[in-house]
Amino acid sequence: HAFGSNLADAGGGLDEIAELLGHASMSSSQVYLHPDPGRLREAVRKYSDREFIILSGGSSVGTKDLVVDLLESLGEVLFHGIAVKPGKPTLFGRVGGTLFFGMPGNPTSCLSNAYLLLGPVLRKAARLPTPPSRTVRVPMAHRITSTIGRHQFLAVRIADGQAQPACELDEARERV
Repeated sequence: HAFGSNLADAGGGLDEIAELLGHASMSSSQVYLHPDPGRLREAVRKYSDREFIILSGGSSVGTKDLVVDLLESLGEVLFHGIAVKPGKPTLFGRVGGTLFFGMPGNPTSCLSNAYLLLGPVLRKAARLPTPPSRTVRVPMAHRITSTIGRHQFLAVRIADGQAQPACELDEARERV
C-alpha cells in the first residue's frame, strides 16, 4: 500500500508530517493558498480524489473561518472545535470519499494536534505501527492554571529535575 500518493496538503508542511509519522517516503501534492474562498474551493475540488486533504489555517471561529463554510458546502463536517489548548479550531470532515483535516494556523497548535490527531489517523491508514511512547514523570517547576473544561498541552523542558514551560526558558535567556 503506497501511502501518501493520495495525500493533498493545501498549506504545505507534509515533510514535517512524514517525519512525524516516521515514514519519509510519503509523497504528496502541496499547494500554498491565500485565504480566498474561491481558490480554496477550487483546490478542494481539484484534490477531492485523494485519500486526505489537510489544510492549515482558516478554521478559527469568526470572520476568518473560511474552511468550515467551504466544507459544509462541499461535504460534511464531522466536528469543528475541540476542547484542547492550544488547538481548539480543529476541523474534521469529508468531501465524498476524501477525509478532510482543517488544522489550526498557529504553528504550535497545529503541531500539537498533529501529534494528537493527525499522526495517529495517518499512521493507521498507512498501516504503520504505533510508535512506542516515552513518559517521564517530573514535577512542574511552578503552578500552571488552565481553562476549565479544556485539556491543556504545554511544551516543557526538563531542567534541574523539573518541567519548565519552554517559552519561559526562552524568555529568560533573552533577558540575560
